[in-house]
Amino acid sequence: MKHVFKLCKVTSYVFGNIARPDRVHNPNSANNWDFNDSYMAMLIYKNISAAQKVHTGQDNLVYDI
Repeated sequence: MKHVFKLCKVTSYVFGNIARPDRVHNPNSANNWDFNDSYMAMLIYKNISAAQKVHTGQDNLVYDI
């Protein structure tokens, strides 16, 4: 999975190094952050087994997954 994160250039999102921007002050950045977070969560869900999915929540941030 780390290779996928590097290829997609979202490793910092996955490991929680980039905080979500405040939507009020920077709505464009917040939308981009939300997209990247959802995209990586989807990639993780597609690449783990059903038994592993039990330990993840579908509404969690990618860092929590």
